[in-house]
Amino acid sequence: MEKYAPFSWHVQARPDAAYLIVSGDLDYTTRDAFRTAVDAALTARPGRVVLDLTGVGFVSSEGVSALLNATRQAAHTGTTLAITATPRLVRRLDLFGVTTALHLLPETGHGDHHPGI
Repeated sequence: MEKYAPFSWHVQARPDAAYLIVSGDLDYTTRDAFRTAVDAALTARPGRVVLDLTGVGFVSSEGVSALLNATRQAAHTGTTLAITATPRLVRRLDLFGVTTALHLLPETGHGDHHPGI
């Protein structure tokens, strides 16, 4: 089993998008910190936010709810929220039945350039 770091995040502003890079688990104990991270990424009202979840090891139902809320919050501000995640995490999101509600991109690694957005 892979061991992931404690929850952390940072935003990288790039010409094409704001990149919100998250690591650790996304669950009940980290959902408020995740909301803070999303708020920080949306502060400058970028046209796009790429949410890099390739460093996230586990997402609970609370985490899924936070992802859906982030998508709605971004849309409300006129921002496109795209998500990149590991295949394992995408499978988990699929089990929750939310993959069609999220704009998922291919995994390209932590903070790497994400073509096609």
